[in-house]
Parts: sequence; C-alpha cells; structure tokens
Amino acid sequence: MKGFSLIELLISISILAAITVFTVTNLVSSPRNQELKSNAADLASLFRKAQIWSLTGHQVNGQVPNGGYGLSIPACGTAPCKVRLFADLDGSLTYNSAGNLLGTPATNPTEEKIEELVLSKFVTVAPPGIGVDLLFKPPQGLVCLYDTASVQCPPASSNVIFALAGLGDYASASFQVQVSTVSGQVTTQ
Repeated sequence: MKGFSLIELLISISILAAITVFTVTNLVSSPRNQELKSNAADLASLFRKAQIWSLTGHQVNGQVPNGGYGLSIPACGTAPCKVRLFADLDGSLTYNSAGNLLGTPATNPTEEKIEELVLSKFVTVAPPGIGVDLLFKPPQGLVCLYDTASVQCPPASSNVIFALAGLGDYASASFQVQVSTVSGQVTTQ
C-alpha cells in the first residue's frame, strides 16, 4: 500500500498544530517583553547617570548638590509610572516634590527635577505600596535609600532591587534593575 495511514496523518497534524501554537504565542508576547526590557534599560540608565554625576561633581545651577543625585520612584500600582532623576540641593537625601524641572523658575529651590522617565502604560515598579528615593551621595557615590520612613546610608541590604512587571494582559513579563550598595554596580535581569 502506498500513502499514509490515518494515524500517521493525525500525528503529523498534531505536531504541526503544536509548533504553530508555540510560534504564535512567542510572536504575541515578544513585543511586550521588548517594551518591558526597554523600560528596565532606561531605568538602569537613569541610575547610572545619577551615580556618574554624583561621582564627578556635576553641577546644577552652578553648584554641586549637597545630597547628590537620585531617583524618586513613586508607589505606582497603576500606569503610567513617572520616575524622576533629581539633584538633592539641600542635602535632605529625599526628593521634595515641589522641585521644578531644570531651567524653570523655582519658588523654593531645594531640589531640581532634571529628567522624568514615564514608563510604558502596562509597566509597574515594585516595591509595591511605597515610594522610594535612591540617591548616590558625593563624593564617593555612597548609596542611600529613603523609603518614606527613614533614610539608610547605606541600606541594610547589599542590593536594592526594583522589579518591573507587566500589568493586565502583560502580567507574565518581568525584569529587575538591581543596584549594589557595596560597589554601586547597576544591572538588569
């Protein structure tokens, strides 16, 4: 007999269907992962910028900030989440939300908001429920963490981890930005 049996055809079709489902699933989730990965890279880049400016004595309005440079990451369970790079001019080691964007007149210039990163509409940043400020204090770039209750210079943990996670249909995707409080190294995973 020539040709294929019914069982051989069913097995071949089942294998083809499984490959198709796997491929379509990867094609659908790939843009989500890429956008989340891009947000993690942007956040890591802001951490690195704050660290470099703290170590090099970068000036804002003609002065080196007493408290250094940091990122203010609000409690953002819903999108969009805005992360602010700021100069701590008064040395409080925290972000004063009254700070103005650099170049605009400040009524109380205790902080300068230098840059703002708006994360994608489907991304949230943990630790959930609390906002945190992470600063690099000059001249050694000492890592300080403010979590609405206290300032820790350096924090008790040797690593501070910020988890970026997708929301809604994108909940399966996640990345981490990790800041070492010992070496200052910033990594993404």
